[in-house]
This record gives sequence, structure tokens and C-alpha cells, in this order.
Amino acid sequence: MSHIEGMLGASQGHAGHGPHVEELAGEPEQRITWYKAGPHVDRPREQRWTCQCRLTVYVLVVGAGRAWIRRVRKRNVADQRPEVVESEHLPHRDAAALWERLLLGRAR
Repeated sequence: MSHIEGMLGASQGHAGHGPHVEELAGEPEQRITWYKAGPHVDRPREQRWTCQCRLTVYVLVVGAGRAWIRRVRKRNVADQRPEVVESEHLPHRDAAALWERLLLGRAR
């Protein structure tokens, strides 16, 4: 399995624990366009996620033969109504590459 294919596998460890997104200085190589989250597929499955110790958590979601990234942004740790947006729905290979760039700080 390649490194990118591994990025689409199920997260290991316990719920809420995942990698931290690298925070690189300057502009990212790629800007992600975020859209209002909605019920696009019947059974979306969360495959990978970043650590929930941060106010912004990213989730790699799959469903209906597509994959996308969900961003959940809280204003503070007690925020019960976070902003939830999603990237466009992509083929799995493209979503895996975008997920990797996001984790490495090359896409935001």
C-alpha cells in the first residue's frame, strides 16, 4: 500500500485522537474552496480525522463512491455550534492527495 493509499484507511487509535495539521508560514500551495455542509449522501463514513485538541478539526469522509474533507471550526472549547464546511466531493485518489497536502500544511 502506498503512503497516499494509507491516508484513506481507517484511523487508528481512539476517537478524537489523530495527527496535528502542520502550520507552515506563508501562503499554502493550494487553497481549498469550502462549501456549506449538507446531507449529500445517505451514509457518509468518517475515515480519518485530525486531533480534537485543536479548535479546528478536519475529517476525511467517504460516501457514494466519492471522498471529501470536512472542516469543523469552533470559536472556543465550549462552542456547541461550530462552523462546519466541506470541500468538493472528489474521486478517492484526489481526496487522498488533498488530505495529505492538508496534513503537511500545503493546502488550507
